[in-house]
Amino acid sequence: MSHHLPEGWRWAKLGELLHQISRWIAIQDDQQYRRCTVSWYNKGVFPRDEISGVKIRTKRQQLLEDGDFVVAEIDAKEGSFGIVNSDTAGSIVSSHYFVYKIAETLDRDYFKQIILIGMLQNQVNAVGSTNYAAIRPDEVYGYRIPYPPLDEQRRIAAVLRDADASIARVEESIAAAQAVKRGVMRRLFTYGTGVESTPTKHTPIGEIPAGWEIVQLGQLLDMIEAGRSPKALDRRAENDEWGVLKVSAVRPEGLQANENKAVIDSQHINPAYEIREGDVLISRANTSELVGLVAFVENAPPRLMLSDKTLRLIVNQNHSDSRFLSYFLQSDPMRQQIVDNATGTSAGMKNISQDSILRLLVACPDLGEQRKIAAILQTHDDAIRALQAERERLRAVKRGLMQGLLSGEVRV
Repeated sequence: MSHHLPEGWRWAKLGELLHQISRWIAIQDDQQYRRCTVSWYNKGVFPRDEISGVKIRTKRQQLLEDGDFVVAEIDAKEGSFGIVNSDTAGSIVSSHYFVYKIAETLDRDYFKQIILIGMLQNQVNAVGSTNYAAIRPDEVYGYRIPYPPLDEQRRIAAVLRDADASIARVEESIAAAQAVKRGVMRRLFTYGTGVESTPTKHTPIGEIPAGWEIVQLGQLLDMIEAGRSPKALDRRAENDEWGVLKVSAVRPEGLQANENKAVIDSQHINPAYEIREGDVLISRANTSELVGLVAFVENAPPRLMLSDKTLRLIVNQNHSDSRFLSYFLQSDPMRQQIVDNATGTSAGMKNISQDSILRLLVACPDLGEQRKIAAILQTHDDAIRALQAERERLRAVKRGLMQGLLSGEVRV
């Protein structure tokens, strides 16, 4: 962002616009308290949980009010800045958060956009060991922001709020389309492509059409291939570089190809692990909510490899359609089986073994009906992807607006 500001603007230090406040309370064991968290990547303050005072070890906490500016002592370097709103007002945070009051001469919504663009995070100079590098409260006062007159701050904030509202409307449409797809999946996996009067039968994985079979997943596969996790850089692959998939790359809506890490050492590159068009991928390790997620690969980018936490299911095409199988593995009965078979003592990371995957029970119609079901669900995915593309277009428009408006290059 340009350092040359228009006439009437100036660079202001936050020390002119904020002051740290102390709003400490004593935690009572017989009361309930709402806690919040300040998310990474400048996404703001969000509710965390509600907990009894008896379970809170540190009995001195800070009470937040609407409009407070909150900074995480350790995670500021990751963009943990945010402004408290009505959803998080009344929550508590520990002494590891710094709380500031915003001056009336700084519009709260304008400041929120300054945070979102990462301007504060870019000025963090955390000190200490890698995992616990922290900042001090007074350091925040030294961060600089472009400071136009208050009325122009408000006009800028209004334009960017409108952009946010447009994105939110598309996100609501995406959520609605995804809900419709889930309903269609439930109906198709209960009644098939027939009508709701189609005879069904009760099975260990729920009601299915009477003419379908229950088989173990292993009966529909030729094999399972596992990848490797070579030494990789902490950035995504660029241009002609190879990359290895992160666990976050496998999502029900499809492969998130940008979720990868660059591999530049040729001895760690193995083309045998490269993902291919039509692959069915499953994550073997993740949190309990995300372990066993499945993605069908379309428009496979080149030079992306499976990691050791990502498995490729080699589907026997004489027995099953790969796209149908990927959809069925995303269904509620399958998610429950996967969660039940996942192992691990920590809620933070669960694993499902290849043997457990092979033993999963799957409802299997004939190949013709499998393809019809896959085609129906693909139309829903196409509609969702179109909405997601529109959301990304609007986000790109907003990023351009932010760059122009917050630098003074575009005036309102």
